[in-house]
Amino acid sequence: MRLVFMVLNALKYSLLGAAMCFMGYLFSWNGLVFLFQSDPVQLVVVDFQSRKVPSGTEPDARFEYRPVFALAGATPPRAEYAQAYWQSHKIHLIGEVVPGRYRPETGEMRSDKAGGKWLWGGVMVFVVGLLVMIQAVFILAGVPDRQMPFRLGLGRRGFRMDIFGFPGDP
Repeated sequence: MRLVFMVLNALKYSLLGAAMCFMGYLFSWNGLVFLFQSDPVQLVVVDFQSRKVPSGTEPDARFEYRPVFALAGATPPRAEYAQAYWQSHKIHLIGEVVPGRYRPETGEMRSDKAGGKWLWGGVMVFVVGLLVMIQAVFILAGVPDRQMPFRLGLGRRGFRMDIFGFPGDP
């Protein structure tokens, strides 16, 4: 019976790890492909696009922004590119020259400051997913679940996830 629980527990961790790896892949793949297929350049912020986002709980709406980039040093008429995703705040100023990357085939431009967040966030989720799957192998080898850094369980208060034994450690 102990073997059945050990296998089920390892299956639970391996499924969670696989889901985290898949999510990390989804978040970071586009950024990694762009990183390898683009050239480092200097970009100038020529404008900002904004949109109003209604808030369900507050009477006032908030705004989201995305910068419009052009290659620094390009002569007019120069190609401009609006960043693909919206942000809750402006991370650049109009007229600011920032380091970034440019993909000539598509005309896509991204600043290093904006593009790095999604890329490294996805990579970190992927790495944690791999660690959780390695943890499943240790569980199959006989290491008790309570000695693992990431713990999953169903308790009296419902589903919980403890990292390094905190906060529900008995």
